[in-house]
Amino acid sequence: MSIVNLTESAKDYLKSVGKPNVSLSINSGGCSGFTYLWDTTEKEPTLENLWIDPIAEMYILGCTIDYVTELGGSFLKVSTQMLQPVVVVVSLSQYNQI
Repeated sequence: MSIVNLTESAKDYLKSVGKPNVSLSINSGGCSGFTYLWDTTEKEPTLENLWIDPIAEMYILGCTIDYVTELGGSFLKVSTQMLQPVVVVVSLSQYNQI
């Protein structure tokens, strides 16, 4: 089993980049507590010519990496399969009697 799944467009993009390899790591910050950091590296690739920081592996295990082209530009996108928490907001103001 691979650490991540690469779409065909991501594989094609990574091949077109060539050397140095593309690297993916994480840094603290962002809405979910971390952000993805894309860079280049001479390190041995983990998958295709993508090197994944060992610390990032546990955060992206089972994710899909896609190369997306939009009007505003092109980028590598990491999509998670994690379930989003459901937040229920209950107003108690109607129960407060003065």
